[in-house]
Amino acid sequence: MMIYDFAVGQTNPETFPTEALKRAALRAIDLEGAAMNRYPGAQGHLALRELMAQRESEREGVSVNPENMALMNGSMQAVTLAGQALMSAPGDLVITESDTYSGTIAAYKGVGLERVGIPVDADGMRVDMLEQRLNTLPVKPKFIYTLPSYQNPTGTRISRQQRIELIGLAARHDLPIVEGNCYGDVHF
Repeated sequence: MMIYDFAVGQTNPETFPTEALKRAALRAIDLEGAAMNRYPGAQGHLALRELMAQRESEREGVSVNPENMALMNGSMQAVTLAGQALMSAPGDLVITESDTYSGTIAAYKGVGLERVGIPVDADGMRVDMLEQRLNTLPVKPKFIYTLPSYQNPTGTRISRQQRIELIGLAARHDLPIVEGNCYGDVHF
């Protein structure tokens, strides 16, 4: 019997470009060997941040400054640090999709954030329901967390229109959006 584990996103080993990655690693060692032997600073290796900023600018269609980027040890470190940075005290509220990645739930619970879930439909987080919920909460949430591309566990993608509506709603309520975009380059 074949078992499919949907708990985490994993690359199909048969499609992973192992040889290309090996060549890139050897080239990086040749070009950046000395820099790899030094601490890169609090934000991470500048050349890699510059490449990532260029990639994000091209992919997302917005200008990204490498000085506004910090390299992390995976998306969970970024999600956790964002939660810690945006919260004031244990018990603060965060808006998420009703069903969201179990690692994020555990991370936010671990730092003391209380989660308010918003239902998801075929277009992603229900922005209409989010607005209703924001108007009835007894306290203002600290931020909105969303997985807009191939949301885990539902697999939905927030439509362009829903993204624009979400950004507008967040702006009206003066709420930052923390976007988990670990699947942004995955296309089926």
